[in-house]
Amino acid sequence: MFALALMILVPFVSCVDQGQIPMSRWLKQQDAVARARVYCRPYMETGCGLEAEVTLVPDTNATDAAAVIDGALEKAMEDRHVTADYFSIELEWQYRSASLNHYGVSVYPRTTSDDKLTEPVRARRVELIGTAIGLAEGGAESVTIGSNSLDVKRGEVDAVPTDLLATTSFSDNAATVGLKDRFTLDGWEVQIESTADNQPLLDAIDRVTAIPPASGTEPRLTLDATNTYPGNELQPTIDVRGLPLGDEDTPALDHAAPILAAIDGTQGFTDVTLCTAAGAANGVSGYSCVFYDMHDGKVGRDSGYPREQAREIYDAAQQL
Repeated sequence: MFALALMILVPFVSCVDQGQIPMSRWLKQQDAVARARVYCRPYMETGCGLEAEVTLVPDTNATDAAAVIDGALEKAMEDRHVTADYFSIELEWQYRSASLNHYGVSVYPRTTSDDKLTEPVRARRVELIGTAIGLAEGGAESVTIGSNSLDVKRGEVDAVPTDLLATTSFSDNAATVGLKDRFTLDGWEVQIESTADNQPLLDAIDRVTAIPPASGTEPRLTLDATNTYPGNELQPTIDVRGLPLGDEDTPALDHAAPILAAIDGTQGFTDVTLCTAAGAANGVSGYSCVFYDMHDGKVGRDSGYPREQAREIYDAAQQL
């Protein structure tokens, strides 16, 4: 038993000798850091990684937050006492009423790679944290920041927010950052996925959310301007889920048809999917859906699948 316990403890104990103490000490010396924990995680079969979880002082600005990340990565790469296989750092802090989180950024101290510390990457880090802080100042509930992503949750809103990520200007350095915006409007959960280079038209949001959700349902509307198919061809999609089940294991006609009518005429999308809630159909654990293609803003009747049910919903939508 003692031998087994020793084998389990060795990776964690050995990390102390691979940089845990100097990294923890450095982080706790930073003015912007309220709390820091550096712990060891086994890596591969015999290796060790260092992971830092850091809580910043409330209302820490973008420059100071980014400086903690940059400084910790530099320390891990330059300090000869840091010999772990990797070092990663995650930040969290409160900014006004919003929770901000910058999830793990990693470097590998035993290598010479510094791709997380180049000037463009540093500048993008400050830009994304600054954008997150702007969202917090605008009333967002939480923002998750990655090296190349932003994900904002806003909670209940009375109207489509005017500071959506999909309408925000970014520098060329952040043109490919993945952007996700989530909020609830008139009983609809709305999600928008975009990049600075691929921003969807948002007309469908007001049109679809104007339709009252069926009793007992929690429908979700997703506009995805980043969706790609094999060959990496961009095919932006409109996806609706959580509709009540109809008689033929597809979305109920009287609920699906008004939504399809609201979507028809929306420019900039190539695909439409209308689905029930997951598990709504007997024997089906996932979603039961109908699918359509769109061309020049128009839904294609003959593109629908399953063909009979899709045409029935399409024809009903055309009568509205």
